Amino acid sequence: MTEAGVSAGERAPHLLATEPSGDPEVVTALREAADDALGKGAADLARRYLARALAEPPGDRERAEVLSALGRAEWLSGDPVPAAEHLQEAVEATIASPLRAERAVTLARAIFYTGQIPQAVELLEREAKRIANLEGEPFDRLRAEVFSLGLISALTIPRIVPKLGEMEIPEGEDIGSLLHLANIAARQWFDGEASRCAELCERAMRGDTLIETEGTGSIMVYEVSWALTWSDRQDLARHLNSRLLEQAIAGGSVFGHATARALGALSAFSEGRMSVLEAEARAGAELSDPPAFTRPALYTLLTLALIERGAYDEAEAAIAESGCGPFLPVMVHMNIAFYARARLRLSQGRNEEALEDFTELGERHRQCALKTPNFPWRCGAAEAHLRLGNRPAAERLVEEQMVDARRWGTDSAIGIALHAQGLVEGPEGVDTLVEAVETLSRSPARLDHARALIDLGGALRRSGKRAEAREPLREGLQMARDCGATVLAERAHEELVTAGAKPRRLQFSGLESLTASERRVAHMAASGLSNRQIAEQLFVTTKTIENHLTRVYSKLDVENREGLPDALAEAAPA
Repeated sequence: MTEAGVSAGERAPHLLATEPSGDPEVVTALREAADDALGKGAADLARRYLARALAEPPGDRERAEVLSALGRAEWLSGDPVPAAEHLQEAVEATIASPLRAERAVTLARAIFYTGQIPQAVELLEREAKRIANLEGEPFDRLRAEVFSLGLISALTIPRIVPKLGEMEIPEGEDIGSLLHLANIAARQWFDGEASRCAELCERAMRGDTLIETEGTGSIMVYEVSWALTWSDRQDLARHLNSRLLEQAIAGGSVFGHATARALGALSAFSEGRMSVLEAEARAGAELSDPPAFTRPALYTLLTLALIERGAYDEAEAAIAESGCGPFLPVMVHMNIAFYARARLRLSQGRNEEALEDFTELGERHRQCALKTPNFPWRCGAAEAHLRLGNRPAAERLVEEQMVDARRWGTDSAIGIALHAQGLVEGPEGVDTLVEAVETLSRSPARLDHARALIDLGGALRRSGKRAEAREPLREGLQMARDCGATVLAERAHEELVTAGAKPRRLQFSGLESLTASERRVAHMAASGLSNRQIAEQLFVTTKTIENHLTRVYSKLDVENREGLPDALAEAAPA
């Protein structure tokens, strides 16, 4: 085949079927084919070629290169355990410092994704000592990676956060400076101020240099997105998430794809866009093999969306998939599972259990040295205490929440805290609720704004001001519907009726009720594509498509896919 001018990509499938013979040309052809596959985002195919190249086997000098490439392909395809094993051998066989530093970073990321975060950080710290006096991009990246990987787990955060706090803010535009700037920005999220956090994040990500050089392989870039979201800079977070998703799909990175979806869902949650939240979380959770590292966050965020539309049985199943419980590792992005389960328990009237979960989240935040008031467990715990008749405990919690919210400084955080305070104050809390509404109106937190409006309207109605109550209730109802928060909209509707208004009957069916994913699948099915074809185009399982279509049929009141074209045409504007 070589003599006939057949390319490596064409020869490789045939070489997979041959017996190993120690032929250097076979190793070369398989490596070239693997490089080509990786360039096309086919990490699984690259992995098969490189595994066969390793079995050939390669010569001693080439073995470390094959091991490193194989480990990277395994990591990209979402299988970090064998990736770590092969990368470990590659690092041990590498003497040249720049190349060893690059391979050590990739190895640490693979170990990190197995959940062994302390081991990943310790590996990088050992390697950092080896290169203490060396300068250059590979060494800067390794030093920066120590901090970015260390900002996730309670086992490493307490010693990493203080070190970052002592670092001077770099002024350069080189990769090393931008990497350290991004870490310092992410560190601000733990106990700093939102304005400073957002400023440093924006500086670090200016020009998209870090996205281009680090992309989906870097935990640091994801941490910056998280920090931007909670700094009320969703515009920047959405841009970053979009770029990360594009890179992940193009590069075939399962970890990158799942994490970008989780960040997209988080951004949607913070803005109250429930349909987008559900679509993003489902897209990540329903990947053919969602990584264990991101699985808890994806199912947690999906749970929060399901709660808002009253799908409590589905939410119960989703929170079970998150792994929420005593064995869930104490990590920043996993701890939020307790927030979702607590919100679900409140919705179910299981107030003691809700209080337990909110309290557990507070303890996990403490272990992670986290004082930023996102996923506000104290507000939820205060609500549970109120339901259980313990107003003094609720008052203490909202006072503590207000301190952290005002330090962080976003309108979202302050408005949410004011809302909780207004509820705790009872009949005397109307003025506080008015302030909460005004504050949240300046924030991107539209669902929280809707909640505050509806609670304000309810408080006014109970105080005898029925006519005055109708305006915030109407506004809150419309906002809740726009957010896709079915349960909240129904409560607003009931309040309006009680206040003497005659609102139109609520309707939660038809085309408008479809999520973005359901709408896309419906149009693809209506065009004649089979479930398998749709699944292949969307990179999900056929079971996922079946589930989507079941919900679509119910919402559009059709029996099967044959009824979709007419249903979609009737719903379309003239």
